[in-house]
Amino acid sequence: MMKCICKADRDERVRTEGLAMQVADYLRQGESTKQKLGVELEHFLVRADDLSSVPYRGGVESLLAALLPSGWEPVIQEGELMGLRGELGEITLEPGGQLEISLYPCSCVKALDGEYRSFLGQITPILRERGWALACTGYRPADGIDSIPLLPKERYRMMYRYFGEHGGDYAHHMMKGSAAEQISIDYRDEADFVRKMRIALFLAPFIAAAFDNVPVFEGGAPPHKAMRSVIWCGCDGVRSGIPWEVFAPDFGYESYGRMLLSRPLILHARDGVMTYTGSRTGAEVYREGMDEADIRHLLSMFFFDARAKQYIEVRMGDMLPPELSFGYAALIKGLMYDTANLCMLGEMAEQLDREGHVKLLADVQRVGTAALWQGRPVREWMTDWARRAIKGLRPEETEYMERLLPDLTAGRTPAMRTLTHMGEGRQAFSWCLIK
Repeated sequence: MMKCICKADRDERVRTEGLAMQVADYLRQGESTKQKLGVELEHFLVRADDLSSVPYRGGVESLLAALLPSGWEPVIQEGELMGLRGELGEITLEPGGQLEISLYPCSCVKALDGEYRSFLGQITPILRERGWALACTGYRPADGIDSIPLLPKERYRMMYRYFGEHGGDYAHHMMKGSAAEQISIDYRDEADFVRKMRIALFLAPFIAAAFDNVPVFEGGAPPHKAMRSVIWCGCDGVRSGIPWEVFAPDFGYESYGRMLLSRPLILHARDGVMTYTGSRTGAEVYREGMDEADIRHLLSMFFFDARAKQYIEVRMGDMLPPELSFGYAALIKGLMYDTANLCMLGEMAEQLDREGHVKLLADVQRVGTAALWQGRPVREWMTDWARRAIKGLRPEETEYMERLLPDLTAGRTPAMRTLTHMGEGRQAFSWCLIK
């Protein structure tokens, strides 16, 4: 009997290794020397007068429809208009109706900014006509999540159910209340992948502190600084935060796949049909094999502070107003695509002390950019790195970093800029609104 159990275990390990190798092959296909940058920007559609959220029905849905004459193509899912595709990029919707535009990757920050401005040129006349605005904040500026309907999409309903059963205190806040700016970067080979993943995770608390843009949480004062990091820490420990396996000596494409396969998948998509899998792991769900669509789905179901999808996605920045958003993108480019900066940060990430980093994150959530790391405040580290990043940018891109430097030097976050004017009521958010 024992012999049979051992053979079954061995067969299961062999199957899992085969699946992990498939993930590794997929990630290897993403290798690129082009050094492009992808930018995803999530917005809240709100009423311009009181900042209350505009729902999907009769709101977000109709806004998407109004953009169709500008050359966008509709994306219909489960009989609903759930997004658009066009020359500028792709528009998708998050679980609470947050509107995200993913700009097509480009090697120049200024060009990405131009594409975003073109999108805003299309959408602002519609917003103005309807008395709406896009709020560029990390959390809803006026509403609590209980008043926000979940988008009518099976994937989101299953995720909401799973997080209700297995998630932390902030899992539903993540889904319906938060918004981010996510930056995607290329990796040229497996060694570059490993180094950039470690650097992105190492930088996560610093980014969360410096780009904190949550002046209001659930209609009141946020209970912590860097609320995005708090929300993700309180989401689901197996699929968010820092996966410490990334810092293991043998980390690489295959071990990344093995790590994901060992964790609950939540749901399985095959031929357009969603199946709730709950706590079953990816290895259990895919024990009969995976195709490329399955691999893409597996990679999409984990939300670490940095994750892989044939590129590396840096995820810990809050959504920012247009005057700052491409400064953040320029910072990531100048650090990740400059050889000297990459080496400097790579050495820091290699020496990462887990206990010290956990303490840093806790301190960031308590005192923000005043938190100390190796005896220096986060604001000083961010200022130094921003100055170094300028050296890794094209001349026409440096202006974006120069806009960031005064606030980084002062340790002044976007949330603090808004809070300074809270005596003016909703007008305090005016610099965060597109209308």
